[in-house]
Amino acid sequence: MKSLKLLLCSTLMMAGVACSGTSNTQKDTNKETRQKAKSAYNELEYGSQKSVTKNKSVSKDSGVKSVTSADNFIKPVIMVMPAPSDDARATQEGIMDYLTKKGYEVKSMEGSAELNNLIQMQNDIVGTEDDQSYLACLSLDADIYIKFSGFLNNDGQVLVELSAYESSTARQLGSHSSSVNSHGRTSPLDMKANLKTAANKAMSGLESRLISYWQDDLKNGVQYKVVMNIKGSYGDSQLEDLQENVVNNLKAAFNKVKVNTMTAQTIDLVVYADPEKVDDAQAAYSEIRKLLKSMAETKKISVSKKLIIMDIK
Repeated sequence: MKSLKLLLCSTLMMAGVACSGTSNTQKDTNKETRQKAKSAYNELEYGSQKSVTKNKSVSKDSGVKSVTSADNFIKPVIMVMPAPSDDARATQEGIMDYLTKKGYEVKSMEGSAELNNLIQMQNDIVGTEDDQSYLACLSLDADIYIKFSGFLNNDGQVLVELSAYESSTARQLGSHSSSVNSHGRTSPLDMKANLKTAANKAMSGLESRLISYWQDDLKNGVQYKVVMNIKGSYGDSQLEDLQENVVNNLKAAFNKVKVNTMTAQTIDLVVYADPEKVDDAQAAYSEIRKLLKSMAETKKISVSKKLIIMDIK
């Protein structure tokens, strides 16, 4: 750069010398030469700075993606409940085909004896025979589970009804149904094809509701369901103190705490953890244990993907 500037300066000086004792035509020519040289000098002096500034502006935004962009969107893990019959299996296949093509991770609980044991354990702790499907979903790291039914109605329509639930609370997130005209063709092969088509259509309608819920809920962090079995003997006031202290301590450490049920025997809640600090269920249990250490004894009963079952005393 310095050598170029010196060359241009020399050119300007030479042009200036040439101006003295020359004709008007030569003066005009030399003036034009000086102007061209000055313009070139300015281009080297200031043009390169503009180029650097422009490049800096481009590189500042280069490669930066919004956390809400489609490229960074983390989809929920979904479990489709087991199919007890051939017709139900065709419906299940239609749902799973749709989800797989859309890039979702789909879980199955068929053939897992361990899940039955966990479900029984939850029933024993809570003392209820209510549907515990969500427990199986949490054990398999599923965020959402889908129940379904498919049948041929009296009008010759093959109808499929879907319902989606949040795994951590069993809360219903939405439902959708769709139908396909059988045109009187009701052979097993035709029914299977129509059920899969109807399931695919119904899933398309249900998906937008699931995504809306998921994007909103993900802002709070990763969910872990915690079931605390209260051991020991407490008076009413002591029990309330224990329950309040447990919840308040957890709220101080986690992004959010949502209590599902609270009884004399059980505290059932969901904690929302920062994935940068708590990367799995064991880490979540360790954090809970540390928070409660000064006020209660804890014992780990079961820790799986997103489910923590423990005793406190």
